[in-house]
Formats: sequence, structure tokens, C-alpha cells
Amino acid sequence: GKPAIDTVTTISFFDTAGEDLDDNDVMVTENKYIYNSKGIILLIDPLQIPEVRDQLEGKGVELPKTINTESKEIISRVANLIRRASRIKATELINIPIAICFSKIDALEKHILPSNSHIYRSSTQEGVFKIKEAQSISSEVETFLRNWSGESIINQVKGSFSTYSFFGLSALGSNPHGSNEIKKIRPIRVEDPFLWLLYKNNVVKGKE
Repeated sequence: GKPAIDTVTTISFFDTAGEDLDDNDVMVTENKYIYNSKGIILLIDPLQIPEVRDQLEGKGVELPKTINTESKEIISRVANLIRRASRIKATELINIPIAICFSKIDALEKHILPSNSHIYRSSTQEGVFKIKEAQSISSEVETFLRNWSGESIINQVKGSFSTYSFFGLSALGSNPHGSNEIKKIRPIRVEDPFLWLLYKNNVVKGKE
């Protein structure tokens, strides 16, 4: 007969746009999804960070014309909404795991991040979650983040959440630069934050 199914896990995703995080009124109505979640993935566009923009100026990288709310402010806003809804004191850390993910990481290759960075290597998260590999990526992103914007974003994360990790990823692997064509799609580590959250929630196993 068919093997018995011991455990069933239902995973639901709630996706809110970046412009919603810029609107306090919208955030209040959507907060119930956030503070009831078992994990948060926060995407940050490194091309919105002034120091990164300055380094990429004139190097052929298409930079966003509109500057959104600062990343540290978005992190603070999310944390404050969770604290108010869950009645968590300002001195207490939030125990929802949060993955701080820098998107468009392909745009930083060669210009800011070296091509031999661990971020650009193929992920080996096959069957189990590779703990040390994720820790290495997180440490590398955190180091570069310090160079980009000092301690502000890092301090905001560490001062708000008890469990966090930093990631670098890219959905496409390159920018079409207005042509609307990409010759070769090269996703970079898009699965890592999802697997990390599943590992933290004991859905997938981890291996040192």
C-alpha cells in the first residue's frame, strides 16, 4: 500500500509591495498578517542605499529614479507594528525569524562585490539546509552592509529581532536595461531565505 503521511505542513505566503511599507495607514490594516506570521522575508534594494548608488554611478548600472523610505526605517516600522499588536515591550526582542534579503545582487558583481564571493556560487541546499553555508553568506553580506551604510541597518535588525539572517539574491541574474530582454536568466540564491525560514520552523532538516 501507499506509505502513511506522518506530517502535513501548510505554507501560506502573504506578499505586500514595497510601496505599502512606505504607507503607515496601509501597514496598519495589513499588520495582522505580519505579526501572526512564522517568518518574515524583507527585500531591500541595495540600489536604494546612497553609498551603493555613489559607487555605481557612471558604471553602466541602471539606478532607480525614485528613492523610497530608508531601509532602517522600514525595519523599524515593521518591528513597531509587531510590538504594538503583540504587546511586546520596546526592550524585548521579537521572536519571529526575519530574513533580510538584498535583491538585485547581480548589479553589485565586480563593481562592489568580488565575482568569487560566496553569494555568486551555486547553492548546495539539496535535501537538507546547509547551516554553515547560510552562516557564511550572512556574515559576508553583513560585512559588506557595514561598508555600505555603517551600523545603522544592522543595529536596527539586531535591536528588534532575536533571530535573523542576511541574504543576497537575484531573481533574474541581470538587468534588461530597458530592452525587456535577458539573454540568459541566472537566478542567484532565491531559495536560500525560504529554506532558512523552513529550517527555523522545523519543516526541513539542517546539516552542519
